[in-house]
Amino acid sequence: MVALLVSLIPSDDSLHLFCIWGWVGFPTQLLYYIRKEVCNMSGYLRKNQRKDGYVWQAVVNLGLGSNGKRLRDYKTFPIGTTKKHAERVLQEMILAVANQEHVKDSNVTVREFLLEWLDVYNRGNSVTTISGYRDIIDRYLIPEFGMVKLNNLTPLSLQKYYNRLYEHSPLSGKPLAKQTVRNIAVLFKSALQKAVQLDILKKNPHQNVELQRVKRYQSDSDVFDMATLSQVLAVLNGTDLECPILLILLTGVRRGEALALTFDKVDFLNSTISIDKNTVRVIINLSMKMKKYCTM
Repeated sequence: MVALLVSLIPSDDSLHLFCIWGWVGFPTQLLYYIRKEVCNMSGYLRKNQRKDGYVWQAVVNLGLGSNGKRLRDYKTFPIGTTKKHAERVLQEMILAVANQEHVKDSNVTVREFLLEWLDVYNRGNSVTTISGYRDIIDRYLIPEFGMVKLNNLTPLSLQKYYNRLYEHSPLSGKPLAKQTVRNIAVLFKSALQKAVQLDILKKNPHQNVELQRVKRYQSDSDVFDMATLSQVLAVLNGTDLECPILLILLTGVRRGEALALTFDKVDFLNSTISIDKNTVRVIINLSMKMKKYCTM
């Protein structure tokens, strides 16, 4: 039994460590090396759905990092690639890892990584958050950086792009709000930081980018006075918008909450309204999501 356990340790250096640490330290060291070897020899193929079709992606484990966490590398194949071809490439990648010949793909583009980051690392977010992220990626990041190799991004190229956004939006031609530019930058920086954690990038090119300061929102600056409210209600009198707008003005519910309200949530006997749903608009459709229950 002892001989079998010793044979599982992959190098003389490991055996030397075992002799120093003694029998108590051996199981932990053994499990670490076994786990490392299993990680090195594993990989899998998965199918990712895109707007224009599905693509195959090979995922290969590179072993454990210095922090004990598993490292992976990804290769996304063009649309139309057969599963058989993808499986053959995956086996070649696994073999290269086993022979310590594997080099991470340096041809990963910003588009490929951002879509992968959105799919893999944002599953715990709400549908509205994911929809907002996808909107920023599709409208602002992919058109500018989509075909750029991830490791070719520089702080200067990012800074120049944000400076242009402050002057004119690529969508409307008008200056983009400082908060909108900040939202774009925060998302991009977060995604690039994940690339650093995955050892795809050595450092985050977004680290030294400077953004313009956003002024704090002054809540009383846009509040309607009674005269303005009277004018609004007079214009809406007798229209389909009168009821939902009046509900919003009198209760303070949000637009989506008013649109999600159904008659079963209105208690005419006790003069109460229960708000437990919200209507949200996402990129591809309208969806209803439950929210914290409250009675008004």
